[in-house]
Amino acid sequence: MKNLYVEADWGSSGLWTDNDDEQGVCMVEYEKVNLPKELSDRFTFWHDWFDMRPPEMESTDKDFDRILWENYGYALAVDLKRFVGDKYHVYYGYPYPKRPKVEEIILTDRPYGDKTFLTAKIKR
Repeated sequence: MKNLYVEADWGSSGLWTDNDDEQGVCMVEYEKVNLPKELSDRFTFWHDWFDMRPPEMESTDKDFDRILWENYGYALAVDLKRFVGDKYHVYYGYPYPKRPKVEEIILTDRPYGDKTFLTAKIKR
């Protein structure tokens, strides 16, 4: 497992990796990467938020704030990257035809005055 993808799909954990046997991805249980309870709880919240509407409502659900939900997913991907460090590449989204946008989360040190802060950016 070198890549981790943060992406919701009905009934999944929201965490994926490359499938070694064939093309595509396979779901990862939180225990496989030893996620801390706080982070796995946040993944569960984010994924339940997605699961609360059936697939046929995906494009018509006016009460689902997709922008807010996506931003929460990006925050999860950043926190996942902070947790796994250089052990894995972390991406928001996973590679499949309907979602061409797969963005790698990169952590970087940024100097500010006499201090250096760890920040995140998206590699596009």
